[in-house]
Amino acid sequence: MKPSIIIAGGGIAGLSTAIALQQQGIQVTVYDAQDPNVTPGIGLGIGANAIQALDTLQLKSSFIARGQSLSSIQFISARGRKLNATKFALQDSNEAQYVSILRSELLELLRSKIEDPSTIITGKKCVDVEQNENKAILRFQDGSVAEADAVISADGIHSRIRRQLFKTARIRPAGYSCWTGVAPRVPDGFDGTFATETWGPAGRVGIVPLSDRRAYWFICINDHMNKRTIESLDGLIDHFKGYHTAILDILRASDPDQISYQPIMDLQPMPRFTKGRVALIGDAAHAATPNLGQGACQAIEDAVILAKELGRQATVEGALRRYEQLRLKRVNKITRISRMLGVVAQIENEFITSVRNIVMPMLPASFNNKQLEFIYRVDFND
Repeated sequence: MKPSIIIAGGGIAGLSTAIALQQQGIQVTVYDAQDPNVTPGIGLGIGANAIQALDTLQLKSSFIARGQSLSSIQFISARGRKLNATKFALQDSNEAQYVSILRSELLELLRSKIEDPSTIITGKKCVDVEQNENKAILRFQDGSVAEADAVISADGIHSRIRRQLFKTARIRPAGYSCWTGVAPRVPDGFDGTFATETWGPAGRVGIVPLSDRRAYWFICINDHMNKRTIESLDGLIDHFKGYHTAILDILRASDPDQISYQPIMDLQPMPRFTKGRVALIGDAAHAATPNLGQGACQAIEDAVILAKELGRQATVEGALRRYEQLRLKRVNKITRISRMLGVVAQIENEFITSVRNIVMPMLPASFNNKQLEFIYRVDFND
């Protein structure tokens, strides 16, 4: 008989897993603490590895149609000089290799693929997990209980389930904070075919085109105390008044009511993220800093691989162990690379910044491609 599964968390990781489990004919229920209608307009970049995973979920074409295909990312100095660029395609192809989309739009697409909407139950905050030789049990803040053959924890970096099962797991501050926003209409002359990151002593600014002549942006400013030092869009504009005009133009075109802020953190790489009948996925298992744009991508990879193992292994415990074996080394390496890249990108010393700006144009394309190849090359047929 196919196992029954309950998922704690209805974000990208939880919904992708539910869809993948549906395809295996596995009974699944998703419990989410949040109201699905309240989703920040944070942008995401989805690379070729996750596009391949979405293809296995039969979502590739509809996803690409909703998003914005991008050719590359350009790295720029504070004064607007191009330092380097990375193409998102490892080889010439007409296939989309990198697509940007708002998180809310991706979640809407994922929900539309759930066969029975009643299997997504909101307003259910998990407070405890238990398991025995036959079942796994979730307990919720409202006193209710759910049980199944396994529990999948998709409840994010601050996962209550992870804290209960893996008490030594540690969330680490990255030393900088991030503001994000959306420009509902980009200025005339804006090139919507590639993304940019501007690196300078006042902080880092990323601008990523979206469909329908929109763009989202992110700003990372060093902040070792995790205190919000800039409260408004006008404050951000003033902070970057010495940077090139493309940044100021995008900020001025943005909606001041769609600005989000959060201190950046990651999860110290863990030696395990399954225990018995319980598995962690997505940020609950391997939250990384956003410097590689792989948070959502790795969550979608998790979903496909976990569901395949639950569909093919003889026991739930065996399936979860195999999922862990297949994922552990890869996601922990991505976490380490992303954290290291953040250290380099957030340099604020002007002398070291100037040296970095001299070195970056000298880096060969092969340097960037080697990292990209590791990220993009993933086999879902193992």
